[in-house]
Amino acid sequence: MYRQIIIIHLFCMICMSAYAQKVHQIELTPTDINLEIDEFYFVQVIDNRANKENIGFVRKGISNRNVLANFEKDFSFHILSTLSQILVPARDKEQLILRIDKLNISETASTYVEVAECVLGFDVLRSSDNGFEILGSYEVVEKAEGLEVTSTHPLLICTAISKGITAFKEGRLSNADFVKISENQLVDTISINSEEIGNFADSLPRGLYQNAWELASGQPSLKNQFYVKKFEIGQGKKQILHYLVFDKSTNKKIKGLYAFSINGEIYLNANQYNVGNYFVKETGNGAFITFEDRFSPPSAAVAAGLIGAAMSNRRRLVAIEKKTGLVNIYGENRISKLLLNFPEIEVKWNKSKKDFAAICAVMRLVNKAIASGN
Repeated sequence: MYRQIIIIHLFCMICMSAYAQKVHQIELTPTDINLEIDEFYFVQVIDNRANKENIGFVRKGISNRNVLANFEKDFSFHILSTLSQILVPARDKEQLILRIDKLNISETASTYVEVAECVLGFDVLRSSDNGFEILGSYEVVEKAEGLEVTSTHPLLICTAISKGITAFKEGRLSNADFVKISENQLVDTISINSEEIGNFADSLPRGLYQNAWELASGQPSLKNQFYVKKFEIGQGKKQILHYLVFDKSTNKKIKGLYAFSINGEIYLNANQYNVGNYFVKETGNGAFITFEDRFSPPSAAVAAGLIGAAMSNRRRLVAIEKKTGLVNIYGENRISKLLLNFPEIEVKWNKSKKDFAAICAVMRLVNKAIASGN
């Protein structure tokens, strides 16, 4: 009996540690920034990101759950203080401003490898008599692959910063090409926060999207011509449609995507919630973009072996929450937490069978309620 109590206690401790950390914190190391520049330094970092609540997400635990990520310190302060240790201020140097429009990190996973990605977009500005001059605009994408890539994000961010600033140094615009702006144009007035819903583009162009932020803006970075193949998995009521996307010029499967869009509809890569490398089509679009799939969570095989995985292979609802870009599987527990903010829908939920059909119905009601402002 005593041994059983110890085992239960240890199991509880493991579960608590797995879910204790709500946000994955990141700290940059100045020595990871590789810059040798004597001509200028930065006196200010302006946070011009649309979503200032986080810098993206990482994947944690056996089930590869998405966890929001952020700097340990204030965004602008942390980047400026890190840069100032490399580009040391001096009277004889030019004073510049770094305006960051985008800094997003993300992770995807397949059966054998994980991929970490950092997307950095920024402008370099200089103060002038009548406002400010934009000296150049840059975007850098850095990736790392491995069995565990969460720890690589600080270096990826620093590498992206280094490459972007080096590109500015080597290819500065001439005075005639400067874009002049006023002080009230320094920061965009539109921002995404926890109270705003539906900031994704109203109509998505056909394209290949590498991350949630490209999808949100409706600006795919990949320009490949592509075609799609549909596969029917299962029969009857158990049937699920999976999709694969191919490059038209090579006829090879395109990998490493977050999603693609055709006719304004979104097809999400299953590696955002499972170990599969296929796509599922949206079934609903509101504050939550919903998808349906049939699969076993990666944790099932670890916890209960192949038999347990087979038994847990059932129809599930997956959704992208627009205000964060996070992808989650919505089962009974997550739906119950979501409905704490929707008491009227919660009453209907509590009277339902709480099965897959009820989960889908409730999510439709939630989207409708948010759209109507209730």
